[in-house]
Amino acid sequence: MNMQLKQNIPAILDKLCALFDAELERQISVQRMCLDQGEAARRSDMEKMQLHTESLTILMDEALQAEKVRIEILHFVVEHYRLAVEAHTLSDLIAVVPYPWNDRLRKFQTQIKSILTETQSIIESYEGFMHRAAEQLEESIYSAVEHVAGEPDGYSPDGMESKGMHQPALLNTVG
Repeated sequence: MNMQLKQNIPAILDKLCALFDAELERQISVQRMCLDQGEAARRSDMEKMQLHTESLTILMDEALQAEKVRIEILHFVVEHYRLAVEAHTLSDLIAVVPYPWNDRLRKFQTQIKSILTETQSIIESYEGFMHRAAEQLEESIYSAVEHVAGEPDGYSPDGMESKGMHQPALLNTVG
């Protein structure tokens, strides 16, 4: 490793810590969006659910882009500290980087674990509401189409032959 890169390791570690700090903030935002989306599902507010879903999608896209940058920097740091392949974890990195970066990384590790655990709990607690909201949306779509198109040609849901107007095919986007 050349001397210039070795001298830049403090700047690289600062950048890595800043990227982890940004990820923590992003995950806090994800947690808030999950809470808001769950509340919207509890109230069967489809419009707000959709808005929160769109916001979550944007946050996830940002997280994926940031991960690419972090991986590049992590690769350099791992090579610099010559970590073995089996030692490519945040805990292993914390063990080899000097203070104050090891302290910053340790705080990030503790906080991100907590946020992710809490977010998983939130998602699980609202799962029933989300399922019910999805069913209500599907019923609304079916009712709207039935109202416009009438009975579908062919067979009814209970297997009986039905006659009537031709119904357009629907794609269930709730999925």
